[in-house]
Amino acid sequence: MKRARVLEMGAAIGLATVLGVALCAFLYWKNLGPELSRALDQGRLPAVKELVRRGAPIQTRGREGFDALFLAAALGDSAFVEELLQRGAPVNRKAAGGFMPLMAAVRNERKEAVQTLLAAGADVDARTHEGWTALMWAANRGWLEGIQLLLLEGAQVNARSVRGYTPLMCAAARGRLLVAKALLARGADPTARDVEGRTARDAAARRGYRDVARCLEPALQDR
Repeated sequence: MKRARVLEMGAAIGLATVLGVALCAFLYWKNLGPELSRALDQGRLPAVKELVRRGAPIQTRGREGFDALFLAAALGDSAFVEELLQRGAPVNRKAAGGFMPLMAAVRNERKEAVQTLLAAGADVDARTHEGWTALMWAANRGWLEGIQLLLLEGAQVNARSVRGYTPLMCAAARGRLLVAKALLARGADPTARDVEGRTARDAAARRGYRDVARCLEPALQDR
């Protein structure tokens, strides 16, 4: 009888110990989330790496809705992008405004990060709340290499934003002559009009990019 009681007491102590350890682990893990959120808000990638490797939830977001993968993509840390993807970070998760990691990498011309994200299944034609695609951002930036990467993955060359902008319009409005030529060569429609009735040529002419406007005139006539 006495032995049974001792065994019962030992089992109870063991269970309490296990529960105590589990509770400490949970509280430790729970505290890492807010730390990671603050590091994301401050753009401190080294701190983000450390916290993720200490077990912070990779789903944690900053105030603007972006997570560790978004920040790593924007800053071009392709090795950490790969690590996060292996840890299960969602490649197509949207932040504020509908922005996604692929768009962040494209906007900052981070080639290796773009390649890593595309290989992991990033949606090449995903849109922001304004309807912008990664190809539109590449055209806007004048990043020809990015344009080629995205087109090779099947990006829609004539995608439309909420305002009716196409990648060609985005390039023309910023005077990106080489990008405009590349898009035309891949089937961009120079006759497309935005919600105000303007074509890509109109966008270039309004902003004084005469070389781009001249490039688009023959294409318009051919249509």
